[in-house]
Amino acid sequence: MTKFTDRYTYRVTWSEEDQEYVGLCAEFQSLSWLDKSPEKALTGIRALVRECVIDMERTKEPIPEPLSIKKFSGKFMVRIPPETHRNLAMQAAEEGVSLNRLISSRLHYTSLDRRERLVNCHLGGVNHGVIMGYRDKTGFVSRGSKVYTGIQHRVEKLVEPVAI
Repeated sequence: MTKFTDRYTYRVTWSEEDQEYVGLCAEFQSLSWLDKSPEKALTGIRALVRECVIDMERTKEPIPEPLSIKKFSGKFMVRIPPETHRNLAMQAAEEGVSLNRLISSRLHYTSLDRRERLVNCHLGGVNHGVIMGYRDKTGFVSRGSKVYTGIQHRVEKLVEPVAI
């Protein structure tokens, strides 16, 4: 059975300042663990989080909910400058999509890591209306390729996909 602390979001990265790997936990931002190998840094931060949760249970403190099991509504409010709002509204109108659809697509696309974006572009993955350009062999970026509901058009000279 999976331990509760196994559901937390862990990350290991290199610390140039410390010249070691640092293990981090998104739900416990004040905790970190330094070690010589990434494996030991991960083991260390997981053990530290486990100890912290045990201590929090003992002292009846609220324990952070793991992001992996947290329910998200899919809605949030963001304030932007009026000029940005106008520009996005014009782009949405030009593309024939709602403003919500345009922004949702761009947020989804930028939330993917580079490999996922490249795979979605190369395989015609569902990009929910993200406007894509393609850099041809001469380096020219064409804005003519649009991806809607996963159907990709004009890919004959595809070398490198570029988000526009």
